[in-house]
Amino acid sequence: IRVQSIIQMASSGFGLSVFGSKVGLSLLAYRKRYAVSFVFLLEFALVCLDASALAVSIADYFHPERARSTTFWILGCLIIVQSTRIFYIFYSTARPPQQQPRRPRRRKSAKEGTPQFQSVAGIWVSRNYSAMSYAAPDLVASVRDLPPSFSLQLFATRDTESAVAETDPFRGCGSQHSLHAGRPDWERIFTEAIHRAHASNPHGEETVGVFFCGSPAIASTLQTVALQVTARHSHSTGGQCKCRIHVHKENF
Repeated sequence: IRVQSIIQMASSGFGLSVFGSKVGLSLLAYRKRYAVSFVFLLEFALVCLDASALAVSIADYFHPERARSTTFWILGCLIIVQSTRIFYIFYSTARPPQQQPRRPRRRKSAKEGTPQFQSVAGIWVSRNYSAMSYAAPDLVASVRDLPPSFSLQLFATRDTESAVAETDPFRGCGSQHSLHAGRPDWERIFTEAIHRAHASNPHGEETVGVFFCGSPAIASTLQTVALQVTARHSHSTGGQCKCRIHVHKENF
């Protein structure tokens, strides 16, 4: 009986130390969120049962003649509570997340205020027009059917003005579509965009979204210019305008 009591004391002490530490650390880390959870109730019950089993095992060790069946009842409760805990954690992890129904966004009418999109500008930057020429026929065919609120600008950073004038594929497609020599003036482009956003809704909070794919160095430049232009515009309006430029970058 003494050997059995020693084994019971060792197992109960180990379980008490494991779950006691688990409950203590979880309370420190998650506080109320853990204290009101069902897992806390189960693990706190395990701590209490392990403490009871340890106390009974110590009593049985010093008084073997009083060996009782209480230890087996505690062991049975431990198995039930631990099984419930394992099943609950497995179920909580394996079940699919509950998706909240999304409320459809109501589009504003012209009478109510600003349309969802004011304008969309596509900008493609490459070293030479020859690197973009393969897509020129499809681009020209696409822009002919677009409304004036859509524009497409191509920039060939290493081509000359004369070379660009000879190869511009957008002749007759409208002034909003063009091929340029050199690099884009991001400050001018962003300033014009935020001014259009402000003019469309002077007392609102319009957003100019910039979606960039390319070199991380250029993305960093765009983010810096966007912050500067946004701050300058806010200062010019005395902080009344909440228009912002947000740059979303992605590179492959």
